[in-house]
Amino acid sequence: MPGRLALAVEPSHTQPTPDGTGHMAGQQAQPQTHQTQVRRDAPLGLSPFPPIADYAFLSDCATTALIAPSGNVEWMCLPRMDSGSLLDRDGGGFRLGPADVTVPVARRYLPGTMVLETSWGTPGGGWIIVRDVLLIGPWHHEGSRSKNYRRAPTDYDAEHVLLRTVRCVNGEVQIVLDCHPVFDYGRRTASWEYASDGYHEAKATTEGEDLTLRLTTDLQLGLEGPTWRTPSYHAGDGKSIQEASKKNGLEGVIAKKLDSSYEPGKRNNCWLKIKNVQRQEVVIGGWMPGEGRRAQSLGSLVVGYYDGDRLVYAGNVGTGFKEEDLVRLGRLLEPLKRKDSPFDGRQPKKGAIFVEPKLVAEVEFLEWTRTATLRAPSFKGPRDDKDPKAVVREVPEPPPG
Repeated sequence: MPGRLALAVEPSHTQPTPDGTGHMAGQQAQPQTHQTQVRRDAPLGLSPFPPIADYAFLSDCATTALIAPSGNVEWMCLPRMDSGSLLDRDGGGFRLGPADVTVPVARRYLPGTMVLETSWGTPGGGWIIVRDVLLIGPWHHEGSRSKNYRRAPTDYDAEHVLLRTVRCVNGEVQIVLDCHPVFDYGRRTASWEYASDGYHEAKATTEGEDLTLRLTTDLQLGLEGPTWRTPSYHAGDGKSIQEASKKNGLEGVIAKKLDSSYEPGKRNNCWLKIKNVQRQEVVIGGWMPGEGRRAQSLGSLVVGYYDGDRLVYAGNVGTGFKEEDLVRLGRLLEPLKRKDSPFDGRQPKKGAIFVEPKLVAEVEFLEWTRTATLRAPSFKGPRDDKDPKAVVREVPEPPPG
């Protein structure tokens, strides 16, 4: 399925150029973070980089780009040839290609053009085609003037856009999109920020440079230091991957059936969001009356934990109940009612019915908020074996690093 991305340069004294945004209904080619590997152990006198004859050459009559066989743009100065380089193999780069393959099957220029076409095959039978071109804009002698030249127009003008498209023609291929520009010949790093709503457009700037680099793509972009990268995926071994996400303090993982297709705007059982959850014992300090179909029973439990001799309010638990749970809890809580709140400090909202803190329950939740409140708690069952005074807040170990 086709997709495309555009890398555009915008000198601040010019109008922004078209960003080349396209719509990709869904890509079978899945993205993954990956860095181009360069041999640094080459024999003395030999370059660790490919021979210059192996690089593809692109031009828009204002600047040029050199693209290595790996699909990495390893040299490009913007907006002109004499400008400080933005992509340089020793300082930055912009790779688009398969994650696990760095040698293409074939490369060619489309006949009569400077459009580079690179064909990639993967061990699993996947096949993608990547096309790269520096765009040239309209003729500027009719209704608009060139922003780059003061001379009378004699040809078409550069749009300062590097357009890269990828199309998966067979199977499924894991795609790398790794953009790491540098300014002033590698002496200044880029500062990235989102340029619009969503995750499809970003811009890079640096202090002291009158230049903005804009990246627009159909893929989801994520920020890692000075680099924009697409998120990775791994086939198989889901339990260990989820465990790794827990250890690193992440919310969870997204699981996809490998042979399923993407349906834009729809949800199906082939894509699952698996959240990392925690468990916590809580002391029941009251309940909120139910509404709707639960108007005759409790709506949520008002819960907390002990901090020394203080019972601290930790939020309300309103999901996870079976019908028999509601009946049993109502029967146990009714004789424990009291007029005043058992909580010390922060209190639940008005309307709570308080009880003596003698019952313990276990809940499942996503995380603790900054106000020490359970986020998205769900009732898992009573803990009749637990002493309420022994219930304290359980804090997970922080992620490494």
